[in-house]
Amino acid sequence: MNFSRSLFGSLNAKLLTVLMMVALFTSFTVASVFIAYELNTVTKNERTRLNSIAKILSPNLTATVIFQDDYTMNELIKPLLSQSNVVSARVIDSNGEALVAVFSEVINKTIIFSDIMTINTPLLMDGVEHGRLEIKADYSIIEESLLFFIAYLLGILIFILLLSYLLSLLLRQTIIKPLLDLTSVADYVTKTNNYSVRSKVESSDEVGNLANCFNVMLETIEQRDQSLESTVEQRTKALKIANGKLTETGK
Repeated sequence: MNFSRSLFGSLNAKLLTVLMMVALFTSFTVASVFIAYELNTVTKNERTRLNSIAKILSPNLTATVIFQDDYTMNELIKPLLSQSNVVSARVIDSNGEALVAVFSEVINKTIIFSDIMTINTPLLMDGVEHGRLEIKADYSIIEESLLFFIAYLLGILIFILLLSYLLSLLLRQTIIKPLLDLTSVADYVTKTNNYSVRSKVESSDEVGNLANCFNVMLETIEQRDQSLESTVEQRTKALKIANGKLTETGK
């Protein structure tokens, strides 16, 4: 309860809180959508890239499988390890047995993803499948790209929050300040019973109309009090005259 009062204690605080909450909600929603889209796009692009490399190697690898040339086969797939995210590469025959395999000695540390991406490319010759090339890669490149994108979005989020704060200051001058002035006049009238003061009418919108109506109300009360004071004075004079006549009559 005390937290709620401190958070929404004034109109200015309410406006700032609402703007910040709307900015945060909107930013996080949009950021989540963009992150999901970026992850899907980067993953798809990485799969396409590895598939392209595998398709380039597949004709020569198919020939080595047919001629059972394990040495050339090994030399052909070894350069795949130069790709920073490739964990291993294997050539598998049509019976599912691994003919040759190479493994990376570098272990990439990933923060978000622990899965392994597997790319399988058939080794075909005249429409006959003689085996397949299997490439396994981690998500280090994808994660690096995604983290950069998240950092970029965080920068945009900070900019949006700063813009929302500046907007709240602008709205404070155009909306809240006239209301605060009106509140100040109302508080002064309540404490002093001085109905001669007037609130400034700084605009022709609803806030300005409220200030104008408040001034009309003050003017009405002031006129009523003046009329009441005048009536009281007249009756007091009449009463004094009547008392004077009674006193003279008694003598």
